[in-house]
Amino acid sequence: MMKVYSFDCPFCGFEIEVNSKFAKAYCNYCGSEIDILSLEEGEYLDYYDELELNKKRTIEIYKIDCSNCNREIEVNSNFDEVICNYCGNIMHLE
Repeated sequence: MMKVYSFDCPFCGFEIEVNSKFAKAYCNYCGSEIDILSLEEGEYLDYYDELELNKKRTIEIYKIDCSNCNREIEVNSNFDEVICNYCGNIMHLE
């Protein structure tokens, strides 16, 4: 069974789940690349002000199933592609 980490993006506060075997994750909300190994517990809470700013923006989030592992992921409607944080699959969006 795969171990999954869950944490908030340090840049926008969006909840991210990622396979524990990966050293990096990608936020499907703001597009940030996050070095998981550099995160310390609670570090992302310092970005509270940025999170409040992002709540004021209107961005549509929708759910898709990964074409490789079939896990459900949430995607920012402004993105052309997304990386699955469970299997690393890159999907091009229409």
